[in-house]
Amino acid sequence: MVQSNGSTLRFSASTGKVVSLISSSGVETTAEAYAAKLQVNRHPSTGAIQSIWSQSQGLLQAVPEGNKLTLEWYSPSQVNKTARSVTASGTPYKTVSYENTLKDGAPVMLITEQRQGMAAFHTERKVEGNNVTITQGEGDERIVRRIERNSLPGGKWEMIESYRKINEETPVSCVRTVQKSTDGGWLTISRTEGYNTPLAQTTLYTYNDQFRVSLEIQPDGGYTRYEYDDQGRVILQATPWAGGGEKGTRTTYADLRFNDFRPATEREIIIAQDGTETVLSQRSYTYEDSVEINRTTVTETALGSDQVHTSVSETYGEAAQYPYARGRQKMSQGINGVQTVYTYEASSEYGAIHKVTTTVQANGSIVPGQSTRSVEYIAENGTITRQE
Repeated sequence: MVQSNGSTLRFSASTGKVVSLISSSGVETTAEAYAAKLQVNRHPSTGAIQSIWSQSQGLLQAVPEGNKLTLEWYSPSQVNKTARSVTASGTPYKTVSYENTLKDGAPVMLITEQRQGMAAFHTERKVEGNNVTITQGEGDERIVRRIERNSLPGGKWEMIESYRKINEETPVSCVRTVQKSTDGGWLTISRTEGYNTPLAQTTLYTYNDQFRVSLEIQPDGGYTRYEYDDQGRVILQATPWAGGGEKGTRTTYADLRFNDFRPATEREIIIAQDGTETVLSQRSYTYEDSVEINRTTVTETALGSDQVHTSVSETYGEAAQYPYARGRQKMSQGINGVQTVYTYEASSEYGAIHKVTTTVQANGSIVPGQSTRSVEYIAENGTITRQE
């Protein structure tokens, strides 16, 4: 199955389960390799998540107790993982508890976040019908956030979101959003900042038959206009121009793979009132994909200039000799010819398993007194153990 980002999911014909993911650059991650870095433990009867272990982030445990649920986070260094179990030691570096109760007859959730060595942060979330009040902080410094939802005629709803200090009646911020139910889902048709004040500013939205924004009208009367192709990709974005007409960007796409959102050309244009377009500048993109290297070349030209500026970006392909390098940056080159080159190799120094060397050079050569080189050592969980 090909995804919208160009990656591919492979399934087992016998079980129907995912067996691997192939990225858009050709790097394959098997289900076994992914499972070795992430493990989810569920309750055998209810299916509720009890813990999540990540090689890079450590362990998250869910501890239920009556009407209260506490989440505990442990760093990778606190976790001991075996083939059969994952256990943590010491004090969690972060806990968040959720407790359901009643206040003035209305359901309330009390949320307490505690980070090691810091004061607890309290949140109270109260629900009354379609309205939600969230109070955060301590004492006179508490901030009250209120979200009101009201039904409007014509299949519309309004949401009024305000913020105020605990001892003040006037909000410091108030935003009203109006949405309409359509075959394309709930679409925002207006957004008003400073609602219920003399300084209210309203932005209006119009949609096309793809349920995508075609016109955005700003409070000052300005606007942004959008055009799309049949795949829903923006091919024109235009705004009013002081010289008359519009100024915008017209985009074409590479279409070298399924659902390809990579640009082929981007033209900065002036659109006269009669529809005539004048190109001010253009960026052209060339993509060269192979099992060894994926290269993107960008050339830029401007109206009235014979100069061409070129920049290049390369990533390692699926056939890169060192597996860690696959899909990662290989080289980038600016329009001034300065290159940054990345190499990857195995290392057992400083608790690392990978070594990344970054070299800055010009036009493929080291420049004495100007070129630089840096080295990073990467641990199995992705953290940097040393920089040189």
